[in-house]
Amino acid sequence: MRILVTGASGVFGRVICRDLVRQGADVVALARRTVDIPGVVSISGDIRDAGAVEGAMQGCERVVHLAFLLAPLRSATGVEDINLGGMRNVLRAMESTGANHLVFTSSTLAYGPWPDNPDVIPERHPLRPHPDVLYARHKAQCEELIAQSGIPSVITRTCVVAGRDMDNYEFRFLAHPLLVAPTGEMRPWQFLHTDDVGRFHSQAALGDRTGIVNVGPLDTGISIDEIAEVLGKPLIRLPFSVLRSGAGAAWRADLLELSPADLDGFRYMPTLDTTRMASEWGYTPVYDSRSALADARAGVRAVTYLGTARIPTPWRTPVPDHQWTRDHLPPQEHRIDPAPAGLRGEFDDYIDDRYPTLTTANVGEAFGGTLTPMSLLVGRDALRLAGAIQVEVLGMRDADVIAAQRTLSIASVGHRLYTNLSVVHAMAAAMPGTNAREVDEHILGIAHVPEASKERVSMLTSLRSALGFPNAVMRMAGSGRRIAAVDERLSVMNVCADLPVLNGNALLTLVDSIRELTLDSWAYSTMTNLVASAAQALVRKVAPDLGLDAMRGGTTGLASASLLAGVRHLVDLARAQPRAARLLRDEPSDDLIKRLDDVDPMFARAFWKLIAEAGHRGPGETELANSMYGDRPAQLIDVVRMALDVPPVSAAATPALSGASKRAVGALNAAVRRRERSKDVAMRSTHLLRRALREVGRRQVDAGVFAEIGDVFYLTPEEIAAPRLFAERIADRRAERARLSALHLPPMFTRHWEPLNSVAAECGDVLQGVGASPGVVRGPVRVVATLDEIDEFEPDTILVVRVTDVGWTPLFGCVAAVVTDVGGLHSHAAIVAREFGVPCVVGTTSATSDLHDGDLVEVDGTRGTVTRVR
Repeated sequence: MRILVTGASGVFGRVICRDLVRQGADVVALARRTVDIPGVVSISGDIRDAGAVEGAMQGCERVVHLAFLLAPLRSATGVEDINLGGMRNVLRAMESTGANHLVFTSSTLAYGPWPDNPDVIPERHPLRPHPDVLYARHKAQCEELIAQSGIPSVITRTCVVAGRDMDNYEFRFLAHPLLVAPTGEMRPWQFLHTDDVGRFHSQAALGDRTGIVNVGPLDTGISIDEIAEVLGKPLIRLPFSVLRSGAGAAWRADLLELSPADLDGFRYMPTLDTTRMASEWGYTPVYDSRSALADARAGVRAVTYLGTARIPTPWRTPVPDHQWTRDHLPPQEHRIDPAPAGLRGEFDDYIDDRYPTLTTANVGEAFGGTLTPMSLLVGRDALRLAGAIQVEVLGMRDADVIAAQRTLSIASVGHRLYTNLSVVHAMAAAMPGTNAREVDEHILGIAHVPEASKERVSMLTSLRSALGFPNAVMRMAGSGRRIAAVDERLSVMNVCADLPVLNGNALLTLVDSIRELTLDSWAYSTMTNLVASAAQALVRKVAPDLGLDAMRGGTTGLASASLLAGVRHLVDLARAQPRAARLLRDEPSDDLIKRLDDVDPMFARAFWKLIAEAGHRGPGETELANSMYGDRPAQLIDVVRMALDVPPVSAAATPALSGASKRAVGALNAAVRRRERSKDVAMRSTHLLRRALREVGRRQVDAGVFAEIGDVFYLTPEEIAAPRLFAERIADRRAERARLSALHLPPMFTRHWEPLNSVAAECGDVLQGVGASPGVVRGPVRVVATLDEIDEFEPDTILVVRVTDVGWTPLFGCVAAVVTDVGGLHSHAAIVAREFGVPCVVGTTSATSDLHDGDLVEVDGTRGTVTRVR
């Protein structure tokens, strides 16, 4: 079904277009601004242009008319041309093109802001708009025009909208430093969440029901005092006459969007009776008024308006802008397909020949392996959003670098994620205190790759960047509060998310909300990465000869250390109880876990406490299809069993530091703790998303749409709203992932890649990586791809893996040393190994392919070498 949406660039338009596309509709968006939504055909045009309206409507069966002016203009004629003239143009075009179903969004204000209104207003109540509020009067007149036309229609009378993506007239009002209200009586306000706006109106557009319906929450609203409390804004009350006089003066001076007549609407906001919506239309909003407004809090508090002016707040931590998660193709003249013939994946990105070098360094640690489509797109979008927010945090000014960082910094290649090294170098050149070599060698953990084609950054750009550094520091400092706010919201969701009892709409809304929180948490986490990187640079400059031992800061408060610390504590408890140790060795973990409380209550309490605190982590934790320790607690019991016979190892004493070195290392360790805490919040969000998606998958298995729950991870975030429409794609995507998983892609390439499987590799006796944790040990190699491959370790085993995230760290207590293909000096696993005294070499590039099970090697965690012992 082809549907035209007018005024599609506004808050209503964006969510309605999104939900129509999700339901399989062909959507045409008519607006003066480009509507950049996947699956939507955007046509630039003005609703006052009858020819443009009719042209856009050609071939459309249905219309959603949203183009309307809310904020009043100084010219009544201009407003009428848009509101009434636009309505007439739509109705005439429907008559000439044959479009036969209209959805029009009216307003609660059409009922009129009168003190004698009933407590709740049903649809049969007469419309009595305020004569001086053109918006309300025009809504009522448009309803009359629709009735006169005889066109089958749905007219929705909606209340004030709120939500995480609002950016409209009401948003600007709420984003003032304080809220002002009249003394005396003031009616409560109802708030309808933008997600509910999209879902209800898409159903109305696709269905055959017609009529008038109030659309709002099931409650009767919240008071102005509650509004101020939810938003964390101060509230002052003034006599209504004073407010009206002030609004009139500001209105005449063009300092305020609010006309004096609008104050009546604010004071006596009509309250909708939504019984018909729920009982006859069968729609139950997911959000009530309070929760809808609470979802807007972060956005409202991130900006400041005074009247019509947005006030610059360069010290404030920016809010992630989700527009940068969408695909942005490089210009045709610079576009390159990096894949060999026949090996391009469905989700592969094109690259820009001006920024041609890509690497898995850094990103490969967080998002290792060949990802499922859902995990790939969530990860790619998260890191794209992170790249875009860095532009705002650092106050970047170079237009070319800004565009590249927002659109090219992360690429999907062969179901894997790559960092664009050329973009990283461009960013480094524009930042004070660092350069491309610093980033390559100390952050990405790779040999420096000069790019001769890149021009040196100008002195003026460097000076501007340096002058903007204090503001950047303040913007980064606020990331901790933003992460804490995300964590608080996740905790509430986790408590409230009784997934099996949620209806389909509520479950989809939860998935959307968690996914966006996951993206946001990654964006804020990158700010802590920037701070940690700056602290690393400071340590290198202040104390360039400082050893790895001196960088330890202890495990207290280090989120990434909780799993290994917990395993060691459990091992100590088991060793103190011979019966528990014997059962751990002899009884299958799946059986033992069922009666753990009876075997050893103290051990059981410690074990379940660890699961509660860190059960959201696990090997390959960013792959949504993977199980975490909380899903398979027996897996952690196996790790404890393997660690029982490993001699206790303690990290060497940290050398005493003084002066500048002590302060610099202290700053580094504090920054690392903030970074690890931020990453842990991102993983909590990821795991909650994983659980919600599994519930979607379970329901689709019950409905006969999916063959197994895991099929859900082979859809995209936009496809899970209507899995039945896209389920046929799953088999091909599974096959494509299997095909690409069999290929060994290069860790770095320029312009084009070739699978390493076809290249004969030569390996000498010494592999060079990055020394991450000091110590020299010898032992046999064990190359491991997944935790399921592990049944037993000898205490002298050298664990060799492609990449280790925090989920792998419990195994560090079972082996003599750890070697990885991917990683840097301050990667998560490197930090944990260093704190617990486990020798570690990271970033060898090819250890998993060059070494084989049983090879005897010597690992030097200081020099970063892995040497074969003949």
